[in-house]
Amino acid sequence: RLSVLIDDLDRCNKDTVMKILQAVILLLNDAPVTCWLALDTGIVVSSIEQEMKDQLDEAGMTGYDFIEKIIQLPLCIPDLDTNQKVKFISRLFVQDKLDSTHLMKLVNELEI
Repeated sequence: RLSVLIDDLDRCNKDTVMKILQAVILLLNDAPVTCWLALDTGIVVSSIEQEMKDQLDEAGMTGYDFIEKIIQLPLCIPDLDTNQKVKFISRLFVQDKLDSTHLMKLVNELEI
């Protein structure tokens, strides 16, 4: 089974977004392929709605309805504030997943 990761789809123009989604639909229908999509749903839905406005309106659908047909298992990663990031990184340090050099580098990147 082949796995394909498509990242940053939300950074593409709307034409490219639609071409890639159409390719994913074809791959999922006819081949033993798993596609992983890493994207900002709101931006991709906006592209879908701009490109398919007439078809979606006629079907009484939204861009979210369209993408829901493609994405079978959505996983949403919540935004973390700085405090939550520090707690997470600290836990990694305590659990010996990071050494102190890595911890300080990450803390400095967070601009604490």
